[in-house]
Order: sequence, then C-alpha cells, then structure tokens
Amino acid sequence: MKLDTTKIIYVFTALTLLFGVLYIIPTIIFGERNVYTEPSDITIEIKDVKEGRGEKYLENLGRLIIRSNTSIKLEFTFPPAVTRFEGLALNLEVYLESETKNYVIMAPCIWASIECNRILVLIPGFDFPLSIEEGIYNISVKMMWNAEGEGDIIFTIKFIEYRDGERVG
Repeated sequence: MKLDTTKIIYVFTALTLLFGVLYIIPTIIFGERNVYTEPSDITIEIKDVKEGRGEKYLENLGRLIIRSNTSIKLEFTFPPAVTRFEGLALNLEVYLESETKNYVIMAPCIWASIECNRILVLIPGFDFPLSIEEGIYNISVKMMWNAEGEGDIIFTIKFIEYRDGERVG
C-alpha cells in the first residue's frame, strides 16, 4: 500500500487546526490564568499550640507567580476537624515579596470561635481583590492567635484571581 503524502499533510493540518481550536476557544471564552502558586496550595500546620496568645512567622512557604498585572484575593480552607481548642481566634499577615514590589495582606479573624476584633474597613486582598503587578513573589505568613485550650492549627491558603470584579477559574 502506497502512502499519499498529500493526504497525510491534509490529516496533519486538520488535526493541528482541531487541537488549536480546542485550546484557543476556551482561552478566548474563559481567559488564560495569570495567577499560579508553587506549590498549588499553601498548607500551614502548627502542632501542639498551647493556651494563650501566640505568634509564628513562616518564611518562604512558596512562590506566587503573576504572569501579567491582575487582581487577587485570599481564600482559606480548614479541614473538618481543624481544632481541639475550646476556642481560637486566628489572624494572619501574608507577605508577598519580589525583587521590585512588596505587598502585605492583612487577614483578621480567619478562624474565630471566640471573640476576635478586626478593624472596620475593607481590606484589599481579603475583603475585595487587590491589584498586583506582574512578577514572582515569595510567600511568607505571620500568624497571631489567642487560644483557649490546646490544639493544632491547620489550614490552606489559595490565591484567587479576579478580573473586572469576577473570579477567574
């Protein structure tokens, strides 16, 4: 059986166009993501936290990669059995540091099963999206807590991209 090179070229061209369309159409409709983290989720786990006030600074937890200027907002998830505490109030400061630009996102009362005071202003990156410039940012976190009883603090931070006020992805 003889192969017809013209037919092979037609088939190859058709497949290339098909895969190109399958990639381009969703990108046009949904937009390409500009926000990535390495690792994909930043999980923080502090074991055996004692009663009372405490503070811990965690450096270089990962990298936030911003491919082009956009907006981000923090999102937190806690496992179902987050705590053995009788009560816990947890506050964060998330530091994003690049060679050219630095940001601090305040995140008050991300977990509050006891009294937790926060300032009564809307906080960029926590209550609404924060505009952020293109770059690669090292992620560090300062945790502050007030605990009643003892337990473990475990949660995950995600950086959610927003464009024109709408969540992306």
